[in-house]
Amino acid sequence: MHSSIKKFTVLIPVMLITLFLFAAQSEALVLADSSSTLDWNTFTVTLSPGISLAWQDSGLYSYATSRIDVGSTAGVVYDNHSVTGWSASVNSSASYPGIYHESSVNSTTGILYSYADVNNTGYERLHTQDTAQRTGYFSVVGSGTITFAIDYLIDSFASNSGPDAGYAGGEAHFGVTNLSISNVAGDYAIDKTISYAQLYSGETVSGFASGRLEVSYDFTQGQQGVLIAQAFSYATYMPLPRPVPEPSSLLLVISGLMSAAFLRRRGDR
Repeated sequence: MHSSIKKFTVLIPVMLITLFLFAAQSEALVLADSSSTLDWNTFTVTLSPGISLAWQDSGLYSYATSRIDVGSTAGVVYDNHSVTGWSASVNSSASYPGIYHESSVNSTTGILYSYADVNNTGYERLHTQDTAQRTGYFSVVGSGTITFAIDYLIDSFASNSGPDAGYAGGEAHFGVTNLSISNVAGDYAIDKTISYAQLYSGETVSGFASGRLEVSYDFTQGQQGVLIAQAFSYATYMPLPRPVPEPSSLLLVISGLMSAAFLRRRGDR
């Protein structure tokens, strides 16, 4: 009898290891980061003959926003800052365990920068997003075409070693609106969005995009417009439904181990 008890005792670590492995299967490990930039040093304005524009000093703004939305109960970590003018720098950042992200508009380097990072090990759900933006209102004298252009760069990475899903992505927005006609963007250029949805276990993806965004719009005498330049990054973790209830599977394995121990005991008699 003592021998069977000893053998059963030997099985206890096996049962504990099995329990740990089953519990570990419910944990996700989603790594994701994305960065987007607009280089204001490359910003150009091209005017056709017979037209000019004047920037409205009171209508120039810079924004930096960071947001972390965790689960349905933890709420939102939100950091938002803005300044008047293009000559001042502004930045924001937010953090949560395993998460960090930031955005900034730097007047010294001329870079609009957005960065999101997730190193997650089992939140209920989370979504992060960061935005760096410059907005400029202007008035027009004469008639003709105005063309705005700027260089952009987006770099994203996502890897998932858990059973759930996640994604990362970035966008570079650059648009102009004729406010005298509509408050909806008349011409809005958006780079091909780098985004990875439903990144399953064992998958790793990365993407890189760079180039120049260019938007043009026709204006006539006395009209007003607004230019929006935006760098946008995000990273997300999403739990997926489990096909088989894990508690029942765990009980089945433990029952099997206990049965094996019982049969060993009977065999010793």
